[in-house]
Amino acid sequence: MRTLAGLFQLVDSYPRLLNVFTRVGFHFFSHKLGRLPLPWADAASGGQALLYGLALAAVNYWVPAGFALKRLSAVCRTFVVLMLITAAFCAGSILFVPARPVVEADSRESGGQKRPCA
Repeated sequence: MRTLAGLFQLVDSYPRLLNVFTRVGFHFFSHKLGRLPLPWADAASGGQALLYGLALAAVNYWVPAGFALKRLSAVCRTFVVLMLITAAFCAGSILFVPARPVVEADSRESGGQKRPCA
């Protein structure tokens, strides 16, 4: 709450910060004011988790045929199945991509010592 009050005081002192077309205003708006809707984003991710749970549960077997929840769960289940199929194909590409070492030697920077990859 204290940081939010400080944010309002800062905007009150420098209203030019709200102009996103200035160099500083864009960074201020995206960093400071962009964090304000995060609690609502958390609620949205909770809704997303609910839809994934609806897709994974056996709701289609319990709900009658004409009910709206059955149509919603069928759409969610189709999305999840397609995402799993896509992930399986992407995971299969590991077999065709050459492995790279976990530690690389760079003799110019470290004097020939090995350093971890970034």
